[in-house]
Amino acid sequence: MRRLVRALFGFNVFYEGVAALMSMFTPRLFISMYGANPDDHMIRALFRLMGPQALLNALICGLVAIDPDRYGLMLLIRGLLAVLILFAEVLVWATGEVSAGQVVIDMVMQVLLVVVVTVYHLQTGRRVADYSNGSGSGPGSSPSSTLPTGS
Repeated sequence: MRRLVRALFGFNVFYEGVAALMSMFTPRLFISMYGANPDDHMIRALFRLMGPQALLNALICGLVAIDPDRYGLMLLIRGLLAVLILFAEVLVWATGEVSAGQVVIDMVMQVLLVVVVTVYHLQTGRRVADYSNGSGSGPGSSPSSTLPTGS
């Protein structure tokens, strides 16, 4: 399961990273891929503003892909973010603001992330409190993932 988490989060680094760069530097192209009007300056501005958020998302996924045990809190945060993104995508699809074809690929990615995060978290047997000191210690954590703590 750990390999699957690393692979999916590693792929998501690429997926989110490309989206971030396109949002910031080629918003017209990115917007036209969604079938919207790339000449609308407000839409271009919104896409440019989404870029840094997607870049942070890619960074979080990168940390988890490196070591899901050490960055377990980031794993949970990204899982929560996937639920929120999925909720927003279902909302805009249900209201008719976008078609299913415009969000289905990202919806599949978010569902995969939620499932993998949930299964991995349940398999490790860790509690959220296990992440509070940043040590990575707790049931199911690897010894190499612990950080020294001050006394």
